[in-house]
Amino acid sequence: MNQEEKYVPFREYIPAGESTFSIEIPSYFSDKEFYFSYCTLTPRIFSDQAAKFDLDVDEELNQEFSYRINIQGDYKEGLPLHPDALTIPNNETNPLNIVKGINTFFENKKPVGLARTSLFFDWFDIRFDFLDDTNWDDFVRDLMAFEYYGVPFDENVHYNALPTSARSVEGANNYLFPTTRVPDVLNNIRFRIFIAPNTDFIFSTDSHLMAMGFSPTQIGKRIKHNKLRMANNYLSEYMCIEALIRPQMAILRGAQLVVNLVPHSKLFTTLPFVFKISRAENFKNVNYKTKLQEAFQDYGLECNIEFSFTYDATTKKFTFVFPNNQVFDYFNISIPSELSERLGFDLVKNITKENKTGRSVVDADSFNVDEVANQARALILDTALVIVSDYYNSSNTTAGMHNAYLTALYPNNSATCMEIPMLESCHTPATMTLSKTLPSSEGFVLPKFKLSRFLDNRSFVNFKWTQGAYISGTLRGKEVSKKYIK
Repeated sequence: MNQEEKYVPFREYIPAGESTFSIEIPSYFSDKEFYFSYCTLTPRIFSDQAAKFDLDVDEELNQEFSYRINIQGDYKEGLPLHPDALTIPNNETNPLNIVKGINTFFENKKPVGLARTSLFFDWFDIRFDFLDDTNWDDFVRDLMAFEYYGVPFDENVHYNALPTSARSVEGANNYLFPTTRVPDVLNNIRFRIFIAPNTDFIFSTDSHLMAMGFSPTQIGKRIKHNKLRMANNYLSEYMCIEALIRPQMAILRGAQLVVNLVPHSKLFTTLPFVFKISRAENFKNVNYKTKLQEAFQDYGLECNIEFSFTYDATTKKFTFVFPNNQVFDYFNISIPSELSERLGFDLVKNITKENKTGRSVVDADSFNVDEVANQARALILDTALVIVSDYYNSSNTTAGMHNAYLTALYPNNSATCMEIPMLESCHTPATMTLSKTLPSSEGFVLPKFKLSRFLDNRSFVNFKWTQGAYISGTLRGKEVSKKYIK
């Protein structure tokens, strides 16, 4: 057996309000028994001070803090998001009039709080799929305009045919439906339906859509009250349904068509977006305002829900802006605790209409560098003791905790960091082995560690600071002792 010890130096960032961290250990070390030979916990304020003293190189200043943000929705009971339905009379037999009626109605009835219309129709030419060396704009304007319209392309006549809010939907066709009725055009034209994220398109009869070329499979099955439903269960993209066959340009007179929209899911959580800001940008409040505004605008277009973000330079307060619509009263924005603290929300992770404005926050670059050491000492001495334990393993060998104890960190002599005291080297260290069920990634296993501390009332709780911290040191691996060998 190889008796050589293995070493895993590490430096990990622990965001404000968090109490765990992971260390990447090479998989080929996984047969070892590990212990902390050295470990320090240092407040982030020293790192910020170094940056303000211009001691950081560009690589450090360009490092990005990443935060995952998502929206949790719960539509208010009894208040429909789309309260109005459109009725198309049975004497309407022109599909273009039906399309225009639907597009105009839902654009005009777009609820406050939605970024774009929730339903619209456009068209597509299937011949375009066989071309590799042109884009859709050039295809319509240069190659097909005369065949479509009988005249050269005219921007004022043949463009901007969609409702205003639909024009920016990815993949939407903003050109006028062909006005010529030659077979070569009609045989290759297909109607398309765009349904917004988390939206169900409900309609009373299938005859109109079938005449427009949509198949029974695309139209779907009957639901309550014998209505039909086409559902988009995606939360961050429009669904596009392209008719399978050419449309009929005259629909047989039949039943009237009643169309309305409802949310697909009343309660949902969107996929998160990642907000990034560099260390250099982090010091200015206005940078958070600008970058978060842009991020929410882009994310709102994806989810079709209008959220925003503002900053009052006078009061130095940040505000999350919710849709001015009672239907959205129970929505909340989920943010990481460190971002919450930086924006003045005191580690609160769920932002709602009730707590949408934070406390006053001064620019992070305006702190008094002479007070940094005093602030750090106050924080460290107040914390006094931090226990590091194995997050995935339990033990009953340590009073007051159920996780397996690994080491303890105390203030150093100058109280500028917390560390394993030299006295601990006189004792056999607590060890851990790496379970085969631990998370892994590209040749590494990822053990997780938990930090805990005492409060003044002697309660033992998860470690939590209102600023980030860096934990660094060395994990040392040795041969597994007999107590772990069966």
